[in-house]
Parts: sequence; structure tokens; C-alpha cells
Amino acid sequence: MYSKEHEKTAFTLANVGCAHLAQDKLDLALRQLEEALRVQVQTLGREDTQTAGTIVWIACVHEKQGKLKEALSGWASRGGYWGTSIPSPSSGYEEALGIQRRILGDEHPIPISTLANIAYMHNNQGRHSKALKGFKEALRIRRKMLGEEHPDVVASLAQIAVVHADQGKHMLSWSALESARGLEGGAVHQEEEAWGHAPRRQRDAPSPGPSSHRAQATRGGARELQGGAASQEDKARGHGPRRRRAYHAVGFAHHRLGRHEEALEHLGKALEIQSRAWGKESEEVADTEYSMALAYQAQGRREKATELFEECADIYHRLHGPDHFHTLAAPIQSME
Repeated sequence: MYSKEHEKTAFTLANVGCAHLAQDKLDLALRQLEEALRVQVQTLGREDTQTAGTIVWIACVHEKQGKLKEALSGWASRGGYWGTSIPSPSSGYEEALGIQRRILGDEHPIPISTLANIAYMHNNQGRHSKALKGFKEALRIRRKMLGEEHPDVVASLAQIAVVHADQGKHMLSWSALESARGLEGGAVHQEEEAWGHAPRRQRDAPSPGPSSHRAQATRGGARELQGGAASQEDKARGHGPRRRRAYHAVGFAHHRLGRHEEALEHLGKALEIQSRAWGKESEEVADTEYSMALAYQAQGRREKATELFEECADIYHRLHGPDHFHTLAAPIQSME
């Protein structure tokens, strides 16, 4: 048996926190992850990949709670842990990215996933130039390390298309989206062939749900997942998270450019994979249904859009309660 202050205990506690995060038990997940982080800082130090991984998961919890500043930049200003003199490292994506790059280098998949998470958050908060810089860097490295037809390359191109659309640069958006579409078939085949329909999940941040600054400006893609527990879950289920992420990113890019039938086709494929992997009551499913509702609404199919917005609101209410910004955003969007 290991003591409560042992690094292996912290590792186990972090995995339990990740499991509760996957179940959307956010308060419980946050307590467990913060306790794991406290022990990891004491035993492993700040400059450690396990410590950085726990910081990423804490940031993910903050993001799901709608605490976007904490998710991005962390909470180092709190001081020590629970009144102790132990310094508390920032638990935001930016802090984690710095640690990961110093240890693993700039061209390792894990810091690239964290970089994509940061780019998502910048775009959601209207900082399009910063988002574009991050997504382009992720695309450059993924092309170099993974090859042109990898699903992560397709997702990165679609994410760039969404940012250009949000900037009003529609020709650039079309160009990026057409590049993504041209690679899509090869990307699906590559993932299935490489993993035998049981790929590893990496953390590719935020799913497009209601945005904090405007529901229409939701994220085009899904969180990039890091961590052993998540990867084992996906292997057991035999689903393709990268393929799902690529479908979602391409579908949302189509929506932002007014190609709503194509959007619904791709989002429907993403939804099918998500429903099998996580069940129909998961936040991932609600986020995809929300994006589909936006596409139906843009087509003038208000009855179908309202039905999906109401389904999303019910799921968000059960997961997060009546006052969470996702719960409140869905019915408001349905009235627009």
C-alpha cells in the first residue's frame, strides 16, 4: 500500500478524477485532480509530464464549468495549497503547454494537442489572430509528423476554415475546407487501418457547444484528449475519436460557410460515433446536437432545430444544473 503522499497514489487519483470528468461529475473531478496535483508537485516537481497532464485535466474541468480564464491561464494567484506554503502551479492550458514543450519538445503530439486547446479557447473568445496562429502551427507539425492524410491534419484544416469564417475571410475559409475535404477519405481509411478500428484517443480540446460570448461562434471540433485511461477506454470500445473529431470539425466548418446539408451529413457521422462511445446522455452528444440544431435553424427548419435545442438543454440541465451557461444558452438560441 502506498501512502496518500506517494506519486503512485496521485497517479491513481488523477485517473479517477478523469473518469469522473468523463461522467461530467465536475466538482468531484476537480477535487480529486487538485489533490493529485498537490502530491505530484511535492513528489515529482513542477517540471514533469504527469504534473502537466493533471494540469490539462484541471483546465478541462474549468472550461466545462464555463471558467474560461482559469482554464486558459490557471489560478496561480491563489497562493499556496489550502493555506500551506507549497506553491500552486497554474492549472491552465498555457502552463501545461510550457511544461510539455520543455520536456517533450515542440513537435511531440501531446504539446500539439494542448496548443490546439488553447487555439480553440482564443477563437471562442474572439481572439481570432491568436487562434489562427495556434492552429497553423499545429497543422504544420502534424503534416510533418503524421503525414498529409492523417485525421488530425483534416481536423486542423477544418479548424482553420472556421477561424477564417469567423473573421469574414470566406475565400481563405473555402480553401482550407476544400483541402480538408480532399483528404477526408484517406484519413478515415488511415485511422481504421492503423488501429484496426480501435484507435488511441488523444486530447483534442473543446467540443462545439454554446460559446460564452455568442452561441453561434461555437468550436469546430472536439477536445484533444491526453491520458492513458481515455485511450484504454477507446480501445475497448473500438471507436475512432480522431475520425469523429475530423467529421465534427469539417461539419462545423461547412455550417459556418452556409453549406448546411454538408454540415448535417458530417455532424451526423460524428454523432453516431459519439452515441456509441459515450451514450446519448453525454455532453459530447449534446454539443454535436447543438451544432446540428444551428444548421437546421439556418435552413429555416425551426421545428427540428427547436427539438434538438430542447434535447441539449435537458442534457446540460441534468449534467450541470439549471444555472450553467450551456443550459441557459440552448433555449435562448432556439428563440432566435
